[in-house]
Amino acid sequence: QLGLTAGNLSKHLTVLETAGLVDIEKGYEGKRGRTWITLTPDGSTALTEEIGRLKKLIARVETPTADR
Repeated sequence: QLGLTAGNLSKHLTVLETAGLVDIEKGYEGKRGRTWITLTPDGSTALTEEIGRLKKLIARVETPTADR
């Protein structure tokens, strides 16, 4: 879905975990190794704030202004 290699995704997730934005749990489902990622409360706040900033950016791009 993300177009990342497993190693690259792992590095990104480690950064997010170190920052306290996600919790990572590794285990097995049957015989297959699985990783579960959960957004922490701080991660949820950061995501909400980032979405707000992106919405503002999109609104600025979509709204024509005289100084462009």
